[in-house]
Amino acid sequence: MKTEANPLKSDPCSLVDRCIEHLQKCQNAAKAMPLKTETLSTLRFNGQELPPSLKRYLAFDATFDALFSEWSEFERFVPMPEGKEWASVTPEAEIIRWIELLTQKPAKKLRLLDSASQPVAHVLDYARVNLTGKLYCLPGMSDQSHFIYVGKADQSGEYPVLAFEMQGDLEDDTPNAFWGELRIWIKYPNFGAFLYDQLFDADYEPEEFSEQTRQICARNPELAGK
Repeated sequence: MKTEANPLKSDPCSLVDRCIEHLQKCQNAAKAMPLKTETLSTLRFNGQELPPSLKRYLAFDATFDALFSEWSEFERFVPMPEGKEWASVTPEAEIIRWIELLTQKPAKKLRLLDSASQPVAHVLDYARVNLTGKLYCLPGMSDQSHFIYVGKADQSGEYPVLAFEMQGDLEDDTPNAFWGELRIWIKYPNFGAFLYDQLFDADYEPEEFSEQTRQICARNPELAGK
């Protein structure tokens, strides 16, 4: 039974500071490339300021190379941003990426089926939710994709981090038919919690964020139930 408080519920900027302090002592510290101050001050998510915790980390390393020294096939590389607007990712493009990763075939050549082998009219039907905010890809080393979801921020300017995870494969009895099931959920209340968990593999249960998740959904009702 856990007796200590969940560190991921701490102030997100303090979590980033703890991560940076740890990374500065590691052999990968030399790979860190900070974002220029003038670029960091003007960089935007869909016209909105970056969350404070992300800005704190980008001032240390905008390549994320200090954090990840090895890459898996599921890894999403986030390049150092250029210009004033950070490029978002559409749910459609992400679902197609997963389908092609799982099948090693072009999605446009596949017949799409849901987990019950029923026809899927469009790849967005896998999402089963209208994500009205913007998705901004984060790097990672797992069989999940992580995105900062830029809808409505909390009082400190932080946005939640969503996780995408798709299971599926080619249908055995139907040539070029892909069956799949996509799960989307609020995994972290902010970037600081995401970063800390990536680095230290914090032991936590989603229920521990229940109040923060409720507040996130109150601001972004399209995420309710995620």
